[in-house]
Amino acid sequence: IYTNKNNVILAAYQLFQLKEFKNDAALQSQIRAIASDQLFIKEKISNSSLAQLAIIAEEGNFGSGLRNAIYDTLDNRIDIDARGAFLETNSNVLWYYYETPIKNTALYLKAQAVRKEDNAIADKVVRWLLNSRAKDGAWGTTNNTNTVVDAFVDYLQRK
Repeated sequence: IYTNKNNVILAAYQLFQLKEFKNDAALQSQIRAIASDQLFIKEKISNSSLAQLAIIAEEGNFGSGLRNAIYDTLDNRIDIDARGAFLETNSNVLWYYYETPIKNTALYLKAQAVRKEDNAIADKVVRWLLNSRAKDGAWGTTNNTNTVVDAFVDYLQRK
């Protein structure tokens, strides 16, 4: 698992949901090492992993310097169009984890909700997600719909 940094981030994202792992020294060490790798963060990380890393950095109390650097990189990847703001897939797309622009945008919204700071882009992200629904009210796939609903719940609880 340690050979692929995206896998480490995904595992940490899931494990940090459990109280036992929030203060796990080995896991925190791996996350710090990944977050300190500027080449990986700026050019090689997928957008979904970057959003998950932002959530981990906020919930894991990794310090404001590391957290701000990750959020700045994440905010710089946002695209804005007539429908709102969204997080597109990049050249490092994780297709085997079903990465899509809808899922990435939902993870971005969840990262903003976890951060608990006002962000002018968040309202545009909500608008883009609402405009991306299919006629049946879903977001294309079960995975996308689950991620969007989870992000909306966190965002509404914060608001």
